[in-house]
Amino acid sequence: MLARSLVAIGLCTCTASAALAYGDLDGNHLLKACNDALADWKTLDADGQVLVGYCAGIIHGVAGTHRGATAAPGNPASTAFCLPDSMTIHDGARTVVKYLNEHPERLQDEATDLVSAAFGNAFPCKQKDTQ
Repeated sequence: MLARSLVAIGLCTCTASAALAYGDLDGNHLLKACNDALADWKTLDADGQVLVGYCAGIIHGVAGTHRGATAAPGNPASTAFCLPDSMTIHDGARTVVKYLNEHPERLQDEATDLVSAAFGNAFPCKQKDTQ
């Protein structure tokens, strides 16, 4: 019985990890992952659940890296976009899906570049008046 359980766990792990092959880290994969993040969690198979984590991780990573860059005065990355403090991972996934659906020509681009572009499109920084 224990052997069957271990085999089943191994098969699930192999299937789920195969969904995250390095060569798939483009817009096509990101779109699928973020669409899964917007779906009902209970309807997803193991691969879908892994993809939700992938989407959330990319969004969290880009947002966190950007917040770190904004702390450095004079860093041009600090004005690339201005995320609302209330933004959630779900909001980020919705933003990414909308951007990728509007820009299918970019689906071959790298995932983190696409998340940055989606955030820049949806959350541009407002220019301060210099009067």
